Amino acid sequence: MKAFTLAVVVLVGCGIGCGKESGGASAASQQKGVKAGDVVVGYVTDPKDSGTCTALTAPAAEKATWDAAKIASLAKTLDVTVVPSCPMGNVVGTCSAMGMLTNYSSPKYDKDSAKKDCATNRGAWIE
Repeated sequence: MKAFTLAVVVLVGCGIGCGKESGGASAASQQKGVKAGDVVVGYVTDPKDSGTCTALTAPAAEKATWDAAKIASLAKTLDVTVVPSCPMGNVVGTCSAMGMLTNYSSPKYDKDSAKKDCATNRGAWIE
């Protein structure tokens, strides 16, 4: 998660079960914390933290600039892995940090441990 704080775009972490939902559209429509006018453009997971999943968001007007190559390049820079979607079923909460969103999932995290990790990364917990 700490590597994510260097990014300028919004990220949402992906761990346990990443990519097992059918398509990214349903996960994107359920993603907590996406600002009005922004869209989810991709998903990444941090191999060092199986309890988080990160979805990349950007202004809708910039969506076309976020092709697979650009997302892959960002993922390589951040040392994360691109995945087709993030699981939403076991999410215990979402953290907004440095313009990024991170979903925390059980069983690795409960609400309290997720909030603590969010605060450690100078994030704001989204209720």
